[in-house]
Amino acid sequence: MYLFRRLPVAAAALCAACLLALVPLQAAPLANDAFSRTVTSGWGSTPQSQAYTTVGGSASDYSVGSSRGEILLSTSGNRLARLGLSLGNVEGTVRIALSATPTSTYAYAGPCVRVVSAGNSYYYFRLKHAVGGDVTLTIQRLLTGSQTTLSTEVTVGTGYTAGAYYLVRFSAAGTSPTLLRAKAWPEAAPEPALWQVEYSDSTSTLQVAGGAGIRAGGHSSFAPLNSSYRVDDFKVHDVAYVSNLLTSMQNAVAGDILYFTGTHTGNMKTYAHGTAASPIIVRGVAGTVQTASQATGYGVDVRHNYWRFDNFTINYALKGFYAYNADYGVLTRIDITNTGTEGFKFRRYSNYWEVVECSVDGAGQNANDYGEGFYVGDAQANWATSTTPDTSGYIVFRACHVINTSNDPYDVKEGAHHIKFIGCVADFTGIEPAGGAARGDSGFYLRGDDLQLISCSVTGLGNGSTAYNANNALLNGIDYGNRIEFKAASATDITNGGSMFEIHSRCDDVEIYTDYTATNVAVFKAGSGSYTTPAPASFVELTW
Repeated sequence: MYLFRRLPVAAAALCAACLLALVPLQAAPLANDAFSRTVTSGWGSTPQSQAYTTVGGSASDYSVGSSRGEILLSTSGNRLARLGLSLGNVEGTVRIALSATPTSTYAYAGPCVRVVSAGNSYYYFRLKHAVGGDVTLTIQRLLTGSQTTLSTEVTVGTGYTAGAYYLVRFSAAGTSPTLLRAKAWPEAAPEPALWQVEYSDSTSTLQVAGGAGIRAGGHSSFAPLNSSYRVDDFKVHDVAYVSNLLTSMQNAVAGDILYFTGTHTGNMKTYAHGTAASPIIVRGVAGTVQTASQATGYGVDVRHNYWRFDNFTINYALKGFYAYNADYGVLTRIDITNTGTEGFKFRRYSNYWEVVECSVDGAGQNANDYGEGFYVGDAQANWATSTTPDTSGYIVFRACHVINTSNDPYDVKEGAHHIKFIGCVADFTGIEPAGGAARGDSGFYLRGDDLQLISCSVTGLGNGSTAYNANNALLNGIDYGNRIEFKAASATDITNGGSMFEIHSRCDDVEIYTDYTATNVAVFKAGSGSYTTPAPASFVELTW
């Protein structure tokens, strides 16, 4: 079974040791501060009547005005504005900007969690602005004032402009260990799908509930002094583990963040839309979803917009993940095993999805049925009408992996469009579909339009079929299966008469860039249609 690494360390311990009190979730964050007030010599209180306490610097270094909190770096020392909350599992977001570009060394600011009453011990998600314009993110621990860097330092931006906001999303879950995760991005950019820094820590002092806040400071040689860190939209959610994921998803509304651990049984279905600003998020911590049968039921069934799913396994279902007329979703590190039919299916006008580091192992275990790994759109027989194509599209699959499927690992149907596969793998070293199987027998079956495959690979296919099949269908006077690009494609050990590429004679604008790699495989199936072979330097990745 191929599963992506989900926790840095001690995943099993999380199930047994980190269950905090099970409480109902609220759509509104526990703290939600837009700083719509005016305060001098402090930060006052949030709209939820939670008072900030300041630690470090002088009182005049802290102020609120112009819809933001400010921390003045009058000297290079550290400063902390904290809320006296008591939170164990927590997830939040905040906007942070530095008023000047550093001219010497660096300054830093970021959210803190598990802040103990003395204000000198906590976990800290540090956003650093350095001379030269680099912006980096790190997880740190302060213990009675002594600082330790826990994670690697990741660059999240370059060429910083004074006053430009970055968003930081941060999370702490569990105890002994506590799983710490964060990501940061420029305000004008989309939120990254994956956490950028992660660490698990079991330092005893911080395995308790604590406060949250914002810390800021600068290196001893930082310049210019009297710069300010600006803080806005500081939101903190209490994300205690839900006891029943099925019920929690039924009741979820925009802005909810659902954490779960252990095994939850049932068809996990959506009932409400999130929004662009307030998506509904479901995160697993050593979590599994399963249904009662491979003959009926979908592990996760999404019929609404703006949902995000992160870091869990779907095991034993008819279909693992199913999106139906659902837009603007994100899937990260979802591993699907042992499904009766498809692993992931996106159909009936599902658009704008990002699917990252997801995997399928063992799709199509119901005999003589569908068994694709990732499936987009529908064949004409399953359109809303015979003349109304399923135009699902604008989907990115990144670093996904498929093994042990009874049909094509990746299948894009007629009408689907604007799909990118980046670094995706079709692995046939386990079971493989029978050669000539009516429901598909190749690595990537491509009948959609405007498709790009970038650095994808197919290995171990021994049924005489092809790694990459660019197909075509003429339906209602419309040709489907055009404008397909293969950049840095690879195929290895495609045997028994198989080939790397098969191009249907009616496919137009197929481009196979010359940086492909073919190992122990014939490059083209006899009779393949026309294509061009551009130089790699001319490739332009699709955007939307």
